[in-house]
Amino acid sequence: MCRNTWFAHSHIAMEKAILLTYGAAHGLTYDQIRRETTNYPDGQELSDSTIADWYNYFREATMISLDEKFRWRGPIGGPGVVVEIDEAKIGHRKANVGRMVDGHWILGMIELDSGEIRVEILPNNLRNAQVMLPLI
Repeated sequence: MCRNTWFAHSHIAMEKAILLTYGAAHGLTYDQIRRETTNYPDGQELSDSTIADWYNYFREATMISLDEKFRWRGPIGGPGVVVEIDEAKIGHRKANVGRMVDGHWILGMIELDSGEIRVEILPNNLRNAQVMLPLI
């Protein structure tokens, strides 16, 4: 029944795996997902490491899927076509105060005529011409 799915080699009940999938998709916290999954007949509580492993697995599977979807789309823009480009640092602040300290630089591009969008994460957090020009 679960062959060739991400549930195939799971060591937790199918109901809990489905709830974990739902929780990851809807941004539930570890406490919220733990509370939801403890209501099942086995009564076993999921550990933080199990929840973290599943959430990380979902993120990885999502990124692989998106990479495959956008891999063959080709470049945007061309002669006479306007593409707006900007960079941004995506991250968080320690204790939600002060300036941003941790994060990743991304490069966003949008083709004005078609509205097609490209977003690239800058490798090694470098923002120089050697790194950015090949992405553009």
